[in-house]
Amino acid sequence: MVGDPDTGVSRTPEVMESSKSTIHDDVYYIDDGDCVIQVGDTLFKVHRWVLSRDTSAFSDMFVVSGGGDKTHSDGELEGSSDTTPIFLQGDSVEQFRSLLWVLPNAILTRSSFITTDNVEFLAQVAEIAHKYQFSHIEERACVVLCEVPSNKAFWHSGVDSASRLLDISYICQDDCLRSKLLEAWIPRLLSRSIPAIPALLIADKYELQSLQGAAYYSYILRMDEMNSNGRLSPESLLNQIQYNGLLRGYWWLSHTSPLENIPTYERSSKCLGSVYCSQSWRSLWGKSCANLDVSPGIHRLDVLGKMRCATDAAYKQVSPSHEDYVKGDYAQGLFGCFVNIRAGI
Repeated sequence: MVGDPDTGVSRTPEVMESSKSTIHDDVYYIDDGDCVIQVGDTLFKVHRWVLSRDTSAFSDMFVVSGGGDKTHSDGELEGSSDTTPIFLQGDSVEQFRSLLWVLPNAILTRSSFITTDNVEFLAQVAEIAHKYQFSHIEERACVVLCEVPSNKAFWHSGVDSASRLLDISYICQDDCLRSKLLEAWIPRLLSRSIPAIPALLIADKYELQSLQGAAYYSYILRMDEMNSNGRLSPESLLNQIQYNGLLRGYWWLSHTSPLENIPTYERSSKCLGSVYCSQSWRSLWGKSCANLDVSPGIHRLDVLGKMRCATDAAYKQVSPSHEDYVKGDYAQGLFGCFVNIRAGI
């Protein structure tokens, strides 16, 4: 029987022989264990009942049947000794250790996993639990991981872990983890407080449009410096398609102004002066955008930032709390319009 493509468990003792250079794991080679498993060059000896929990992929494998696929040519049961171990393919020693650590009690708490090292450990637990169908452990690990993106310490430690968690969200098909991650990731990209390249690469991998937009936008605002021949210096991690996309985005932002894209005025159904309201709206928006290109602190390509500043400036003029607030549907219509614009920026 060939190795299972889903679990990576090798069941071909005639071909796979335990290496003479194997070593015993320091922690999980238990003398009274009844199952020997080899991962890489490391042997683990554990109790079968531990691996058989939660109707895992190991459960069926440990059921002794009349067939010969679970024994070696000498009749020895697969996994019964160091010379006839069960081979696990595609796993690292660290991954399997993480699974064995959590299996006895399956206790995972939020407060224990806030550092980068612990987040990676938990990601390993979720990934290998999914692979070997420990559904309860996988679910519990993902629940804890959902709390990680809201922790500021996680983002201060670097964004590579964010890419790792996005991978886990797809491996485990966990929509909650993915949405929590994007909710925390995208605002940080738009504020340019974290690097854009990791997000750009992982967003393209999964074709995540919301993350793609924020990552490309953030990176474009960082590439305003030209080299001696007048071309933007390409990033070594990007392919030609990505580089071309950045150039197109750079060109578009260089030729776009908030004045060219006046938001639609949402007129109240009670308003009788629609022409006057629309003209007043365009005038108000134009005044709010008048000095954006020379405003300090706003990048010349930051169209979203300019839109936000223009909206905030005009919003104050029609806010119900403003001293010049005009009663009636005109002011209320403007107020509602700005609420919608601000929510979309």
